[in-house]
Amino acid sequence: MRLLLVSLALLTASSAAAQNKDVPTTDSAAIRKSIIAFYQWYNASWKKVDSFKLYKSKKGNDGPPYIIDWKEVEKYFTYLRKNVPTAGKAFIENERRFFRQADKDFKENPEEEIPIGFDYDRFTNSQEEPDWFWKELNKKTNEWKIVVDNADSNKAQVVIYQPAEGESARRTGIFCGQMSKENGKWKMARLNCSIYTAD
Repeated sequence: MRLLLVSLALLTASSAAAQNKDVPTTDSAAIRKSIIAFYQWYNASWKKVDSFKLYKSKKGNDGPPYIIDWKEVEKYFTYLRKNVPTAGKAFIENERRFFRQADKDFKENPEEEIPIGFDYDRFTNSQEEPDWFWKELNKKTNEWKIVVDNADSNKAQVVIYQPAEGESARRTGIFCGQMSKENGKWKMARLNCSIYTAD
């Protein structure tokens, strides 16, 4: 029985090592540092980010139908470029895609009372103020899974899991995003992908 358990433990450890062997330690540390810096900035600056009125009422009455305010979006991008060194060009482009999709959704659903995509904090994927996320992100028990894209070593996906608790025996993902290396530095490329739980 012990031999079986030891073999299983070694197999699990070697499997984890094989998954991460493509991620050099320097890249892994730089990716973690970039994510932490991004959320440190966001935790301190979220009210400024929230002050950008990125959509508006087409009728001017704070109700539907809504449209994206592209002038305000460009101000938001200028703010990000000047104030968030860990947000890369890919991050701005992914944000631009999000706003285009939101604008399309507004046109397709003109009577929708709640502006689609703006009813939660996209940076933390919640409706809470970001302080809770900052605390969760910095827990020492978190498991960081960093996978560099085999086709492009300047791209990586990061999932941060919290350990399984209780009878469920399932880990919970608190963060999933993509990073890109720009001019030799790892930067945030995209937030919120679809991996939130794992066995």
